[in-house]
Amino acid sequence: MIKELAEGMMLPAYRWNAGGPYKDKEWTEDLPSDAQIVMHLFACFFDEQIPASGDATSFQRPFTSRFFVPMDGDVAGLSSSLEPARIRQTSVKPPHFNLLVQQKKTWYVRQGRNNLFQALVLFVHYYESETSGYIGGCDLAGRSIGLIPAINDE
Repeated sequence: MIKELAEGMMLPAYRWNAGGPYKDKEWTEDLPSDAQIVMHLFACFFDEQIPASGDATSFQRPFTSRFFVPMDGDVAGLSSSLEPARIRQTSVKPPHFNLLVQQKKTWYVRQGRNNLFQALVLFVHYYESETSGYIGGCDLAGRSIGLIPAINDE
């Protein structure tokens, strides 16, 4: 799945609300969509980049536990002292992502094929504007990540 998705430039095999074959079988709704796979890869990459904090969940998955609210995540239980913005999945079928800002405001992102990418760009832009491009001690403009220069076309 991931190998096929990554072939070529600009993810030509990307199907935001579906996916490609897996283990020689066609994609079914029981499998994650390409949008969910890309979000998972994004979170896993940042889980490796961001230093762990004190609790066990944050220690193993520092980005995922602090900056991503899954479909079944408890928004009401979020403390206002936590991160100022999080990516929130609001629908699985079709996949849909928004930005949750200061634990109470939702920045709605247009539905469709580019929803995840637009939510990720909004997330990066928010942190560039509000925290000088740092999330959890990780520099989004740094050479190892380079997301801010990528979205600003630098």
